[in-house]
Amino acid sequence: MILVLFLLALLLPEPGQCQLVALHEFGGGSDDGQTSWSSSVLYHEGKLYGMTRWGGDANAGVLFSVATEGNDYTHLHEFGA
Repeated sequence: MILVLFLLALLLPEPGQCQLVALHEFGGGSDDGQTSWSSSVLYHEGKLYGMTRWGGDANAGVLFSVATEGNDYTHLHEFGA
């Protein structure tokens, strides 16, 4: 456990070196999601995948992907009512 924490501490950037960047701004409605669930984001081969609580045709949320550069946003599935 101590070794894992030590390795994690070595991998973390120095304070002040982190930068948060918005990759997509959700607009809601039938073509987009609304209110993302940040804890549901997964990473695979240069893309982030996640869900929104609202949005889509039934306003029941969408499953989306977005490239880590912020381009190529796609909503993959709309959840039904």
